[in-house]
Amino acid sequence: MTAVYEWLTAASVWWWPRFADHLWQTTVFALVILFASFVLRRGPAHWRHTFCLVASAKFILPAALFVFLAQQTGIQSLSVFRSFQQTGQNALVLSGITGPVATLASSYEVTIVATKAARHQEIYFALTMIWLAGILTLLLLWVIRRRRFLRSLRLGQPRRNGREWQALERARISLQWKREVDLVISPLKLEPAVWRVWRPTVVLPESIASHLNDDELEAIMLHELVHIQRRDNLIGNLQLGLCALLWFHPLVWFINRKLFDEREQVCDERVMEICRVPEAYASSILKVVRFCFGWRMAGVTGAASGSNLRRRIENIMTTGNPKRRTGVASRLLAVGLVGLALLILLAAGVYSHPRASQALTSDTRARSRPSMRKRLSKLSPQVNGIRTATKRIRKSGRKSGTK
Repeated sequence: MTAVYEWLTAASVWWWPRFADHLWQTTVFALVILFASFVLRRGPAHWRHTFCLVASAKFILPAALFVFLAQQTGIQSLSVFRSFQQTGQNALVLSGITGPVATLASSYEVTIVATKAARHQEIYFALTMIWLAGILTLLLLWVIRRRRFLRSLRLGQPRRNGREWQALERARISLQWKREVDLVISPLKLEPAVWRVWRPTVVLPESIASHLNDDELEAIMLHELVHIQRRDNLIGNLQLGLCALLWFHPLVWFINRKLFDEREQVCDERVMEICRVPEAYASSILKVVRFCFGWRMAGVTGAASGSNLRRRIENIMTTGNPKRRTGVASRLLAVGLVGLALLILLAAGVYSHPRASQALTSDTRARSRPSMRKRLSKLSPQVNGIRTATKRIRKSGRKSGTK
């Protein structure tokens, strides 16, 4: 246990400053990208969904990876960033901006008192334990919820006939989807949803068909098939893993919610491109919400999902309205914000390069040398006095020996 504790403590001391700097850089990048998606709020939903995906993916990918990929493509503009990194003072300033936690930790480790070193390491170890406990707790809760959903699926029956199956086949033809999709009719009052990623299954409550006409039922099936075509369940599961990994970061949960909402908007727009009957689709969503109010399942996509149902219905009914189009100024502003985000990304990757830390280390050593010289100069009179007394003792000993 002692060896495991020492290894985990050493790993925590190395990990947390660098991880905190990565979160700092990613947070700034994600805020700029989210603001760009807000500028395009009147545009197509797949733009905003893509922006949210990019912001979410940045929490996993370090900035140094993007710098490496830029170098592999032959981009030489990175030398412009590194020109500011030649002097030690610039390296200190830039590393303090792009990596404030690692810079602070490095300077603290230089000046830390030896008696406080153990307490310093215990703080990092405690952070690791709290972080792991939060991850395990969230994963356990999601496993419990998923098992409940699986119990409801076991009560259902596969269906290859009836109105539901015919509506699913018509939706497949309209979407030109050739892969096989299973249909399960459940006796429980749950939301129409898609289960699994590689072998998708549309789950439908047993009595929902009696509340929908043929056009409405086909629109619901189209919505579920669009989820399958876009592999939204896979993206949702990956996003759940990210939320479990970074459960303490509020921006991760906000992006997860935005992805959830924009995903439904994208499916709505795709369905409206195919069926061209906004009244039937809007009424089908309202009837599904009225029928199965409030069902939620982690990692499962459904037609009645989304936080703002009124906004979804308004967007469905105003599909093709010129007033909903994004203006040229908004597009230019969004492009500028994306460029700013890329600039932040490259700068963070370049200025967090080991050269900056080497410059920081050399500058710290240079600062420590004058202080050591001052201490030695203060101790020099005492050292000289000790040397003089030693010489006198030796002379007196020699004289006594000669006598």
